[in-house]
Amino acid sequence: MIYNGKLIKNSEGISPQSTIMFCFPYAGGGAAFYAKWIQYFDKKLSVCPIQLPGREERIGEKPYLNMQSLVKDVVDAIMRLKKCLRTTKG
Repeated sequence: MIYNGKLIKNSEGISPQSTIMFCFPYAGGGAAFYAKWIQYFDKKLSVCPIQLPGREERIGEKPYLNMQSLVKDVVDAIMRLKKCLRTTKG
């Protein structure tokens, strides 16, 4: 099973033994801010930026207007990713 959601970037870069750090962009920012972080850390820490709709390559999508909806969708995406990781780790 492969995670294919839009909210979490760099999910393909997660190694089985790594700790995952989810990074949220600052107000008006996007996931690209964390691109160098992905390269900086070794496989012990996987940097997974959150890419919100209305930012960068998702500019054509409607942004969140409600914090509760955003939190629910991010939690759901993280849970789906965790399920995918458990499936691929055996």
